[in-house]
Amino acid sequence: MGTPAVGLVTEQFRGLAEATARGLRVDNQPLIVLPSGYDEWSEDDIRADIASRLDEIVDALVA
Repeated sequence: MGTPAVGLVTEQFRGLAEATARGLRVDNQPLIVLPSGYDEWSEDDIRADIASRLDEIVDALVA
């Protein structure tokens, strides 16, 4: 077993992340897909969104 990891990607990069994982033969790489335009959100909004996703992130890490 390696180091637990989860990918956080925006919707527009989902396909690229999935293709990269397949190419690296890590088809089971967990991904959490964030909304498009996430990079335009304020830091406070991003922090609040990530805080609301912590259970999802932890679940992906320990799965």
